[in-house]
Amino acid sequence: MSLSERVFRLFLLAYPASFRRRYRDDLVAFFVSDRKQPTYANGVAGFFRFWRKTIFDLLHTSASERALVVAGVFRLGPYQLYIKRKTLHRTALMEATLQDLRYAGRMLIRNPGLTTIALATLTLGIGINAAMFSMVNGVLLRQLPYTDSERVVAIWGTDTDGTFSVSENERLRYRDATNILSSFGTYQFNWANLTGPDGAERVVIAAIDDGVLPALGVTPIAGRAFTIQDTQPGTNPSVLLSHGMWQQRFAGNSGVVGTTIQIGGSAVNVAGVMPRDFRLPGDFVGQPVQLYSAQVFDEPDPRNLHYLRSVGRLAEGTTVERARTYLADLAPRMKEQLPTLPSSFVPAVTPVRDVVMGEIRPVLLILFAAVGLLLLIACVNVANIFLARSDSRATEMTLRVALGANRGRIVRQLMSESIVLSLIGGALGLIVAKLAIGGLVRF
Repeated sequence: MSLSERVFRLFLLAYPASFRRRYRDDLVAFFVSDRKQPTYANGVAGFFRFWRKTIFDLLHTSASERALVVAGVFRLGPYQLYIKRKTLHRTALMEATLQDLRYAGRMLIRNPGLTTIALATLTLGIGINAAMFSMVNGVLLRQLPYTDSERVVAIWGTDTDGTFSVSENERLRYRDATNILSSFGTYQFNWANLTGPDGAERVVIAAIDDGVLPALGVTPIAGRAFTIQDTQPGTNPSVLLSHGMWQQRFAGNSGVVGTTIQIGGSAVNVAGVMPRDFRLPGDFVGQPVQLYSAQVFDEPDPRNLHYLRSVGRLAEGTTVERARTYLADLAPRMKEQLPTLPSSFVPAVTPVRDVVMGEIRPVLLILFAAVGLLLLIACVNVANIFLARSDSRATEMTLRVALGANRGRIVRQLMSESIVLSLIGGALGLIVAKLAIGGLVRF
């Protein structure tokens, strides 16, 4: 290196450090090439002419670069410069993450057998767990769709052989027990054919009397509830639409209230529409009720047949135990008036939540625990699959470390593969859950 080149390198200190790191070699090469030009080869005069031009250019350009750096600091300020660096860091991190996700997708496609097994395991585990949690939440955890549901009870008949429903004669006596029940009603389920311009449809229908909705503390969202006149013989038949039927069959048109529809070949007046979440106590499992008809009673059946389900609302301040005691005291008189009742007959009062849950509560809890264990086994199996796969990727990881990848970078890559697999498995699991819920409801 000549003395002139050493001097020029000292002059380069006038430039900012970032500028020197980027252009120093190019500037030195240009200096050496320019020094050999014939214009500057004529003795002492050429020597001074060359250095005068070089020093002038160097001072001019270095001052300009320094001014740009200073202007940048004053224009942005220290905080803005910090934010800019942080934004650039986040952008670089996002680009690296997207690159990891793309690479993870390619790796999963490159190993279709392993990917299929892992996805199938996750899909079944997540899908069945989501379906079971939906059932448990809907039946055990969610509040019943009744006002003050802790006051709503069901009344049954019991004897030494078990429990049985309510008869028409017993219905009249329970309705008169106003000192323990503020409302009492009965209902039963059946099937009917709904016809119209869109064709015929087989629907579930519940025949309810005028006391059912007051006992449950529910009112229609459109139209009116049934009155005692609707249950009298000779009255024009009326129905209430479930919210689902109203939306699906009549597109949520409130104008349907007051019109007539054809049920079983007969014209029936639409009295109102029920709330979205409403269900009768015996309607939480199986196909939901779509229509509610007014149950008409003539003279009580002398055979005293037991075919009615019942629901009542405890009077203010009345407890379940007090209602049981009162009805137990009423039982002897009922047996005298209704000779067909068994000698061991005693009315039973059951909170409606116990009726809704019934025998399904322990079954649901056992199934929920079982599918939770299934999900744990599925996760362990997928983890074992990835551990077995890690042996075949030892060479790849060694190469990454040799190329400068740190431990955090490798962990992020492996986590990206797990995230992609989990997202796909979760999406497929939701589809399986949707299908499984329908099967569980039918079960």
